[in-house]
Formats: sequence, structure tokens, C-alpha cells
Amino acid sequence: MRAPSSETTIEAVRRIAPAAVRGGSAVACVRSLPGHPNVWKVALGDGSFLIAKQHVFAPLVRGEPHDMLAVEQLVHARLSGAPVPRLYAADTEHDLVFFEWCGDRTLDDVCQEGATGACGRLVVEGFSRIQSLFCARSDDFAPRTFPGCYPGDLRRTWRRTTGSLASALPRLCSRLSGSADGKRYAAMSGTFTELLQFLEQAAPLPGPTDYNARNIVIDPAARSLRFIEFSRIGWDWPERRLTQYTTSHGAGRPDGGIRSVLTPALAARYAALASEYRAEPLAEIEALLDGHHFVFHLLAARTLLDALPDPGHPLLERWRNPEARLAQLRRILSIPLCGDPRTTALRSCFAS
Repeated sequence: MRAPSSETTIEAVRRIAPAAVRGGSAVACVRSLPGHPNVWKVALGDGSFLIAKQHVFAPLVRGEPHDMLAVEQLVHARLSGAPVPRLYAADTEHDLVFFEWCGDRTLDDVCQEGATGACGRLVVEGFSRIQSLFCARSDDFAPRTFPGCYPGDLRRTWRRTTGSLASALPRLCSRLSGSADGKRYAAMSGTFTELLQFLEQAAPLPGPTDYNARNIVIDPAARSLRFIEFSRIGWDWPERRLTQYTTSHGAGRPDGGIRSVLTPALAARYAALASEYRAEPLAEIEALLDGHHFVFHLLAARTLLDALPDPGHPLLERWRNPEARLAQLRRILSIPLCGDPRTTALRSCFAS
């Protein structure tokens, strides 16, 4: 056990930051990022910036194969050439890592502002590059899998999360579409169960465990982006990762809504890129993405509908404008990303 340091975390940031960047000048200012008390934007005297992040849970896994600081350093070293920020330095005394500053706007921000432009293609191509490198170097990454993030854990969680969705499908269809065609919706339960089984049988791949639109930092002016948060490695279906990376929830925003970046053209582009590390045919890869996209947004709709009867539900504080969000979810659920007959039939239940 190491002796505790008398140096505060901020003092450590100020000491390490100038040396982390070659030729870096003294620190001018250290400010925590809103909503992230353990992440700081560090301004240097020469006008440049970098990010300092403290892994507060790192001491709990220190020395383990899934040591968070060691994993983050390994991932950034192995993902050279991929759209991830440069990792300048790490400090085990204070569990700090220092990264290249890539901007303060995330994909979630850009989506909520309606300015995605070419971001969708950049995200799909960047994600595919990262996923391909994780697959190519799986021998390095697999032993670093975080507990509870193995393929067996994934499938057990999947069954637990989606187990009651088929029986809830008629209610969700009726509420979102405004139609009372219960017999038609009930008949779709078998198709939905078949879709869930199809998605579950696909091979999961190693990759990050924290994938959402706020973990993609965007610089629209430079037409560039960076994926962040790689301190934990787990196994998941890449199509589910991409679905969640490309869905913006606008949580906490007064005007927030649910937006999806994915389109049929982007789904086809993803399938073409994923065929380099996925064994399935192109049409099947597209169907996997379409299926995960459908299930993810159906789960979001059920979660929101279940929260509505309680005005004090915590979700309603994060997801403002619930009726507008339900309308957005209905639209997202109604638009197929490919021609797979299962998702096409299911999505038709949500058409206006």
C-alpha cells in the first residue's frame, strides 16, 4: 500500500501538466468541466489546453489485469491512428491521466443543435476503425476484460433486459402509434422474439464499455472527432455500441429530445466497413444494426412510458418534454435502416 501523498490533486495537475506536453509552459488555469468534478480543462500559459482526468475508482482495481490506468494507456497505445485523443502522461500517485484537448462540444450537443452535417459518416468510419483495431489486437485486450463484462454476462443481461419486451409490444405500439389494432400488434410478438434471438446469437467483440453520444468530442469546423473513455474493456455487439454512440438524448436540457444519427445510407456504410472484421454477410450485418437500433429505442420508449405516471420520477428531470420525446421515438422506430423483413414488419407498427 502506498503512503498517501500530501500533494492535492489540483497541485499534482499543475505540477505534471507542463511536462506532459513537450515544450509546455506553466499552468495558467485549471477548471473542472461542468458535471464532471474529476475532469479538468487545463490552460497553459502559451494559450494551449489539455485535459486531466482522475480515475477515482482506480485504487479498487490497482494491480489487477483490468487496472483502469494501465488499460487506458494500453488502449491508446494500440489505437494509434484511430480517432482518439493523444494520451500525454499518467500519474499513478493521484490516478491521473492527461489527454490532448479536442474541444468542448460532444456529438450529443451537436445533435441537439441540429448541426450534425457530415458527423454521421465520421462517427461510423471512426467507430469502425476503432472496432477493427480492437479485433486485430484482441489477444492484448481480452485478458484485460473488466469483471462482469464477458460474453456470458452480456447475454444474461440482454435476456433480463429484453425478456418482457415481447409481451409489452402491443401496449407500446398502441400508445405510440395512436392505433388500437391490438390483434395485429399481438401477432408481431413472435417476430420480435425471433429478432431478439437473432441479435443474441451474433458474436460479441471486445471494445469499450462506455459508449454514448457524450463520449464523442466533435470539432465541426475541422470536420474531425475523437472518441473518449477507454478505461474499461468489455464484450458487446458492435452494432449495439454504434447504436448508442449515435443516439443523442439531450439529458437535462430544457429543449432536449431524442435524435438518432443513423440512416439507411450510414447503415450500409457501416456494414461495408464491418465486413472486414465481422464474419457475417453484408445483409446480415445491416440487419444486426437495424435490429439493435430498433430494440434500443423500444426500450427507451418503455422506460419513458413507465416513468410518466410518477411526476417526480428522476428520469423526467433528465428527459424533459416527455410527450415530444415519445413522438420522436415513434418516428425513429418507424424508419427501417435496411430491408430486413423482421425489422421492416415491426417498424411498420409505428408508422403514422
